[in-house]
Amino acid sequence: MFFLDFLKELQFKPWKQLSEEELVERLVSKSFGLSVEQSVEQRDGWYDYKGIIVTPSGEDVGRYEYGGNNNTICLTLRGKAFTQLEVNHEGQAKAINRLHHNLRRLDARITRIDLALDDYQGTHSVDKIVDAYSAGEFDIKGQRQVNKNTVSNGSGGGHSFNIGTNKNQKMLIAYERGKKLDLRGSNWVRLELRLRSRKNSIPLATMCNPGPVFKDAYPFTKKLDINNGDNNLDLHVTHHRKAEEADLKSYLKALQSSYGKLFNYLFSTGVSPDTIIHSLRRDGIPTRLNKWMGKNQLSKEQVEDTLLRFKKDIQ
Repeated sequence: MFFLDFLKELQFKPWKQLSEEELVERLVSKSFGLSVEQSVEQRDGWYDYKGIIVTPSGEDVGRYEYGGNNNTICLTLRGKAFTQLEVNHEGQAKAINRLHHNLRRLDARITRIDLALDDYQGTHSVDKIVDAYSAGEFDIKGQRQVNKNTVSNGSGGGHSFNIGTNKNQKMLIAYERGKKLDLRGSNWVRLELRLRSRKNSIPLATMCNPGPVFKDAYPFTKKLDINNGDNNLDLHVTHHRKAEEADLKSYLKALQSSYGKLFNYLFSTGVSPDTIIHSLRRDGIPTRLNKWMGKNQLSKEQVEDTLLRFKKDIQ
């Protein structure tokens, strides 16, 4: 399943009945339950004022700018603005469709959008992408695009391959997402397509139906068959579970690194684990885990499995 990963530089005119902040607030709150923080003046860039867009838990997921550039408003939403929705895929699609409907009324235009495809089984490995590139399956009008091939064996590394540059109208990035998130043994590969409206406009409907646009990008992507279950390509629920596991492992790694020895000391005194845990607990949930609370939250068994695999990884 293709999904919207980044909606950048979405431009539209103000609406005379609302201030710029009120208009952006109405757009993102009705569609995604997000809110805007008060804008501040900025001295550089195309716009005079900028503000950030946050989730109910306070996580920064985007920005808005206004005051300048032909009297337009510029809205940017990162992928987390979409994945933070505590709904299933159909609910997320409805939210994006609602945003699209309102933006169309404002005659908005997209100047950059990122689309992505997750392959958890690694059917389309980065090595295969490199081979396809060498065979000309990413050529545009017979022209070979520049590339950047990077291999990192360290933490948060893995193999990545870029086709094109940020100056091009389109750019493909293939990378080992599982290794980047330190998910040992994971074959998770992400193909990310970045589109910019250099010469041709990007249809606003792309945000609602990214699949055809992604598939039409290159000769290679035209051959992708996402309806074939054997490909094991992205399932929305699996995407959420993998992302939540990665967030949990990140917090566990920080906890173990900073306070693992302290726990050894506390346990060595003979104080019960229950007493230690209850003494250290505080109200609230970490920001990156709070967004998963509710319908898509990991089960007890999944958390236990994550803890066991984390322990095995650090041994």
